[in-house]
Parts: sequence; C-alpha cells; structure tokens
Amino acid sequence: MALVQYEAVHKQWTDSIIFSRDGKFWRAEGGSSRGWSEQNRNAGRWESGGTGIKLLWSAWPPEQLQTHDGGRTFQCTKGYQFTLSLPLAQGAVPQWLFGGQSAEQAQAEMQRLLQRELERLRQRRADPPPPRVVQLFRDLTLGLKPFAQAVAQAGKQKKAPRLVNVPLLLKMAFESAGWDVQKNVALGGTAPPNAAALEVFLLAALDGVAGKRKRDPAPSAGAGDGAMPATEPPPELVSYPAFLAQQLADRDAAFGDCPTSVISPEWCGRAEPSMGDVPWGAQAVGGSQLP
Repeated sequence: MALVQYEAVHKQWTDSIIFSRDGKFWRAEGGSSRGWSEQNRNAGRWESGGTGIKLLWSAWPPEQLQTHDGGRTFQCTKGYQFTLSLPLAQGAVPQWLFGGQSAEQAQAEMQRLLQRELERLRQRRADPPPPRVVQLFRDLTLGLKPFAQAVAQAGKQKKAPRLVNVPLLLKMAFESAGWDVQKNVALGGTAPPNAAALEVFLLAALDGVAGKRKRDPAPSAGAGDGAMPATEPPPELVSYPAFLAQQLADRDAAFGDCPTSVISPEWCGRAEPSMGDVPWGAQAVGGSQLP
C-alpha cells in the first residue's frame, strides 16, 4: 500500500497525518498509530480535486484544505489554523495524492536541497571528514531522485525536452565528483572530495538543476587531494535525428536502471553526445548544405 506522511498543525493538536493511496487517512498519534478503521475517530477518507484536498473525518466535520505549491503544503480554507506540510525526506508529492508537483516546483525543491548543503559547507570552513562526504552523497542521491523523476515526468507531459535533461546533468555532476548515482557508492578508487572540490560539485549540481551544462573540464586542486578529476569534452552531436530520438527515450527515465535511462544512456549506440550545436558545416536547412 502506498503511503505518504504529512506534518500537521491544527488549532487543537499537532501530529502527523498518513495518507494511503486507497483514499484513507489517519493521524499517527505520536508514533503509536492505530491505523485506519471505521471506529478510529482520528481517521477518515480523503478526496482531492481542483486546488485542494478534502478530509472526511469519521467523527468530526469535514475540512477543506487548499494548496498553492502543487500539494507540498496545504492550508485550511475556513480561516482557522490547520496546515499540512510534506517533509523533504518524503520526496516529491505523489501523483495519486494531488497530481504531483510541476517541473518548476520540483526544480525549486532540488535547488533548496543543494543550496542548503552549500551553505552548510561554507559555514563549516574546513574539509569535512570522508564519512561525512560519503553520507552526504548518499543522502543527496536519494533526496534528489524523486524530484528528478517529477521533472522528467513533467517534461514528458508538457513536451519540454530541456527539462528531461535535468537528471542527466545531475548524473554528470555526481560522476565528476567520483560518485556512482546508480549504485549510490563511490566510483572505484575515488577518494571523497575535499571542501573546495565539494563546493565545485554542489555548484555544478545547481547548474544541472537549472538546465545548464558545464562544458569546461572540472578544475583540479592538485593530485592526490581528493579533487575532482579533469574530464574530456563530450563528442559533438552528429545529427539531430539521433539526438531527438534519445530525447524521446529519456522522457521515460530518470535515475532508472532501464537500458535507455539517463543513468546508463545508450544514445542510439554511440557515446553520449554533447548538448552543443551541430558543427556549422554539418547543418542543413531546407535540404541544402550550408557553406
């Protein structure tokens, strides 16, 4: 059974509310939840639609809540205090609860997560210990995954190829720092980056979320100090049809394991192409070769 848990602040109580995909909900009651039953006064059924969600309590009057951020938070429409908020650890808003978040909302969540880690790093002003870096990469991989999936799904629905590439750009940022997002472990023989290299990674990841691709090789702070290795520039795109075909294939994948996913792209049997333009002499307009 699919479940999602929101933090709730009511004028009469503070608790968590658990929603299930089958249309039921119940209060967690401090971790000793009785779950859902007809006899549970702190449970009921939910309905979503329009711009909000309706809670049909078993023993209390119905309450209507409204959202302005795609279901991330809800506020009571009757004027008194009753709010719901989805913790970041819960990931993206599930499609079955409130249609999921838009691409813009999912991007904002990823930016907030990355920016928070960047601020923590800058406040520390020292190299974090390797175990802390490893845990950071694991947490970021798991935290970014549902939002990257939401962006890819929104891109598929709205036919916006630019958004579909966000998971790929994030993957590139992780790999440049020596992290395998598919297995969620460090790449073989890669030492955790120091503070300077970690900041470069976080900035590259923020660029990836914004849809920007870094073309220059990653800077190196010196051999053997855990810095990000320099990388070769990607090969040029040889034709638009192959690129567009891969874009269509990537619309169905985000941090996935399928053969055409953004984690292990096949790019039509070739090495991964760049996001740059086709070389000028190879461009054709109206069937004629440009000079």
